[in-house]
Amino acid sequence: MRWWNQNVKHRLEALHASLRERRVAAIVAGACLMLIATLAIRPDLIRSTHTSAGQRASEQILPLQPTADNPPAITEPEASPTPKMEEAKAVPSNPETVNPSVTHPPKIEPDKSLKQASEPTRKMRASPAPPGYYVQVGAFSDVARARALQKKIMQRGWPARLIEKGGSLMAVVIGPYDSRQKAAGKQQEIMRTFRLKGYPIQYTPAR
Repeated sequence: MRWWNQNVKHRLEALHASLRERRVAAIVAGACLMLIATLAIRPDLIRSTHTSAGQRASEQILPLQPTADNPPAITEPEASPTPKMEEAKAVPSNPETVNPSVTHPPKIEPDKSLKQASEPTRKMRASPAPPGYYVQVGAFSDVARARALQKKIMQRGWPARLIEKGGSLMAVVIGPYDSRQKAAGKQQEIMRTFRLKGYPIQYTPAR
């Protein structure tokens, strides 16, 4: 019977201890919830706390003010030496007159290279190609390029000529031939020899 009473006593004490712990935990949890709810409703409490703390810190740190016993030293600017005025040199009353020398502009001579370049053009236009059928292999607005292709073809033993077309182009032709069929027959051979795609034309010089 005594053993049963002690067992019941221990169980009651354990139950009371458990109830106390749960009560304390409930109180702490309730206090935390109230604090969180207060901060959520009044967030300005935290701001005002930080602001007051910053104001107190700024009030404690004050700038140092100069006292009457130790006034700030004032440095006076150094006086710069006054520049000495140079004595004016005497100017002669009757200066010698200087006659300006007359310079003649240099003579501009015409460029010989331009003159030489224009001469072949005049010669080329003065001697037109004879009438007949030709194979045209190129047309250039630059006379120098047309003459270079003519020279290349003539070095291979082909009769190359220059024909003016429209006043602005210079055509490079190979011929002449008696008929269009003969000119067309040379077209394939010219393409294999010079890698140039030509076509037959009939040329009659203007009178």
